[in-house]
Amino acid sequence: MHCMTKPVSALPVPTLQTARLRLRGFAESDGSNLYALQSNAKVLRYWDSPPWSDQSSIARFMEGNARMADEGTGTRLVIERQSDSAFLGWCTFNSWNPEFRSASVGYCLSEASWGQGYATEAVEALLGWAYQTVDLNRVQAEADTRNIASARVLEKLGFRLEGTLRQDCTVNGDTSDSWVYGLLRQDWEERHDYQGAKKARIARLDEPVPKDVERLLATVPEWFGQPESNKEYIEAAQAKETWTVRDESGAVLGATLVDRHFRHVAEIHLMLVDRQAHGTGVGTAMMTAIEADARARGARLLEVKTLGPSHPDAGYARTRHFYEGCGFLALEETDLWGPETPCLIMVKPL
Repeated sequence: MHCMTKPVSALPVPTLQTARLRLRGFAESDGSNLYALQSNAKVLRYWDSPPWSDQSSIARFMEGNARMADEGTGTRLVIERQSDSAFLGWCTFNSWNPEFRSASVGYCLSEASWGQGYATEAVEALLGWAYQTVDLNRVQAEADTRNIASARVLEKLGFRLEGTLRQDCTVNGDTSDSWVYGLLRQDWEERHDYQGAKKARIARLDEPVPKDVERLLATVPEWFGQPESNKEYIEAAQAKETWTVRDESGAVLGATLVDRHFRHVAEIHLMLVDRQAHGTGVGTAMMTAIEADARARGARLLEVKTLGPSHPDAGYARTRHFYEGCGFLALEETDLWGPETPCLIMVKPL
C-alpha cells in the first residue's frame, strides 16, 4: 500500500483545451448536470459506488474536489464541449504521491456522449498536463472487467493491462472483478515521439529576449507565480547572457540566463521552457550547450539554485529531478531567500 509520509503542496486546477473539448474546474452551477450524470443507473452500471439518490451528494462531491486540490493529491475537471459548452462529464487525476511519483486517473461521461471519442480526448489532455506539471512516472487506472468500452479507452491512451483484481467491488450486492492498467512516463514519451523531438532541439547563444522571457514565465505560473520576482527576471533578461532553443519558425521555446561570477564557475540564473514544449528535450539541449561552452571557457563548476526539498512543492520536486538527471549534486539548503523559501544550491563538476 502506498502511504504518504510527507505533505504535498496544493495542485493548480487547470483549464485545458483540445480540438473539441474544454476541461475546467467545477463551479456551483454544474450541480444539476452533475446530479443527472451520477444518478443515471446506466452510466453508473460499472462504477464502484451506486447511483446517487440524494441531492446532498452534490455538496459532498464539491467538497471532495476542494479537499483534493488543497491537499495536493489531485484534481477533478468538468469535460464540456467547446462548440456549445455542453456538460459531457468529468475526469480526475487523483492519489498523487510525489514520493512514489505515482497517481491514478478516472473518468465518467454522460450516456449521450458515448462512442464519440470524448473520453480518450479528455484523458489524453489530462495526462499531458499531469506529466508536464508534476514529476509523474506511473499512472494507474482500473476498469470493471465487463466494461469493454472503458478498457478500450485506456488501451488507446497507451495503458497496459497489468492484472485482474478478483471480486474487487461489491455494489448493491453485485460483486465484480477489475482490470488494473498502468502507464509509465517512458510509455507516454515513446507514444508521443518525445525522443524524436529531443534529437531535433538545438540550443544557441542568443541576443537578450526579455519579451520572450516574460511570455515563457506566464506559461508556467506554478513555478513562477510571484509578480515581483518575475519582474526581476524580466529585467535581468535585458542584459544577462542568454541561451535559447527556437522552433522552425524562430519562436523561442526555451530560454536560459547565465551568470559568470568567477572564471571557474558558471551559474544558471534562470531556465524557462514553454509549457507546451515540456518533456521534448528543450531544457536538456540548453543545459548541454551551456556545459560545453563553460568547459571551453575553462569553468570547472556549473551551479544552480532552486527551491529546496524541505518545501513540499510538487513542481519544484520535478525541477530538482531534472537537475539531478543532468548530473547536479545537492550542496546545501540555505535560507538565502528567507525562511519560507528554502534555497537549494546544486553544483555539477565539469
